[in-house]
Amino acid sequence: MGCASSRTRIGLALALGLGLVGALLGALAGRALEAQAQGSGCYHVAPSCTGIPDCYTTLQAAVDAASDDADSGRAATVIKVAAGVYTDLHPAVVDYRTITQVVYVYKSVAIQGGYTLTDWTEPDPLANPTVLDARGLGRALYVAGLPELDKCISPTIEGLSITGGDAAGLGGGPLGEDSGAGAYVAADSAVIGDCRVFGNDADYGGGLYLGDGVATLSDNTVASNTAEYGGGLFAAGVAATLWHNDIISNVAGYGGGVFLSSQAAALNGNTIAANAAITGGGGLLLVRSEQAVLDGNVVVDNSAGVGGGLYVDRSDATLANTVVADNRADSVGSGLYVVASSPQLLHSTIARNIGGVGSGLYVTGSMRGATYYPSVVALTNTILVSHTLGIAAGAGNTATLEATLWGAGGWANGADWGGAGTVNTGTPGRNYWGLPDFAVPGAGDYHLGLASDGLDRGVDAGVAQDMDGQPRPQGSSYDLGADETGLVAIKRASSDRVAPGAPLHYAIHVTNTSVVTLTATITDRLPDGVTPGGLLTWMPVTIAPGGAWTHTVALTVDAGYAGTLTNVVWVTTDEGPDGTYAETCVASYVLYLPLILRAL
Repeated sequence: MGCASSRTRIGLALALGLGLVGALLGALAGRALEAQAQGSGCYHVAPSCTGIPDCYTTLQAAVDAASDDADSGRAATVIKVAAGVYTDLHPAVVDYRTITQVVYVYKSVAIQGGYTLTDWTEPDPLANPTVLDARGLGRALYVAGLPELDKCISPTIEGLSITGGDAAGLGGGPLGEDSGAGAYVAADSAVIGDCRVFGNDADYGGGLYLGDGVATLSDNTVASNTAEYGGGLFAAGVAATLWHNDIISNVAGYGGGVFLSSQAAALNGNTIAANAAITGGGGLLLVRSEQAVLDGNVVVDNSAGVGGGLYVDRSDATLANTVVADNRADSVGSGLYVVASSPQLLHSTIARNIGGVGSGLYVTGSMRGATYYPSVVALTNTILVSHTLGIAAGAGNTATLEATLWGAGGWANGADWGGAGTVNTGTPGRNYWGLPDFAVPGAGDYHLGLASDGLDRGVDAGVAQDMDGQPRPQGSSYDLGADETGLVAIKRASSDRVAPGAPLHYAIHVTNTSVVTLTATITDRLPDGVTPGGLLTWMPVTIAPGGAWTHTVALTVDAGYAGTLTNVVWVTTDEGPDGTYAETCVASYVLYLPLILRAL
């Protein structure tokens, strides 16, 4: 049975460069600190421990026994948990309040679910679900250090199913509200990955509550949780990174999917879909998050009273490569509702949001005391189509656009802009009325087709990649909206410096980033000074959507040649996209000095 750690993502949190944050929540009292008799290395948790070394039948017992030497630079204990449903509850006293949970993690351990009794090497959480089920009697997971021992922790939690949490009477919220039914996290630095968080209920953060410190959530599914604030997730006062999570079908009064109040928040590549908020922010409610950066998120099919997709309040955040589509509001801001904020929206796709006045984006301000705080919103490279009203600005508020596709035909807005405020549509020649040619909008796929009137019509907004991480631009200019379509041609030499007479290899990679199959002709112009030389051509080359064609060319540098070798590959397609790439290396002699000179 192997005890090597399979996957940890602590590096994701450390890569933020945000440092460590002290002052963790709660003080543990009246608990026998089993950590005084610590073990080390790797532990196992299973419903039955027969024949399994270093094994415990409860996860809490394994945490209590685990070594926690992270502060000394030693690796933390890995706790591998076999498939099964773990319903055991363990009370503890924090701030003179008894809290109850399936497991209280107060050490820098790595917990990994998805194993079986016969395979402790490769976890598979989907095939072998490891379920922490609180059965409505407390939290499933509580993660916090021991402040009275000045203990900061950096645990990693992976591959668990977290369900049945009910935070009633457990407190922990901003003003003592019952919070974090599925998982309550207030660690110095915590990573939660590949987990399923579902069927939990709290006042704040039905699925997860993220408190002080640094928290990274990656590749999780957060579904069917309920709360008053943040049905799926509530994050406040924490440096939060959300990476490639699916936040689906959660319900709240405010922030159906996510309620985020964090100055240092980064949301990348998340799908926020089919969530509902009774009042505001069906998918995401962003409040007091001036430095938040959101990139490549898909916000679709959410609903709320106001701000069906997103509700942005007092936040000068940056939103790039965002799809906001098919959301619904009872009143205003069917797609986005912006109040007292000055966000930047770069390469946004805002489409088919309905309900109320049917506005894709609604911009307004708010009174605080005797002062009115307006919104000033900037949109660059936007697709804004198929609404009753594309964008509305309330009196005293401003929206400024540059490079916009407004839609035509069945994708036209009833009115492109309106309201008593100011809507500046930017350079006249950069307003376009045409068809977006989305891939499969009925299935939520808002990638662009090759017939889109948004291709090559954008400006440089400082966004180097699209929603899928593909480079921008790929044509003569930047595409409008969240997707950059076409192809990417890259050629790499085996070395940037080579000796005359030596072998040299070039690897050609052509990637189809469009939504249709491309039929390509690929031509490689080999440089002077190599054998063989001249032109190499491949045709026809068929590349499926998302696919790639690769080829390696083997050459020899001529024995008498010294100088620059410039190799150019260019690609044309029957469907339209093309691309070129030049790779340069240098052929030169290496001068070996006599030993006596080298010694000097």
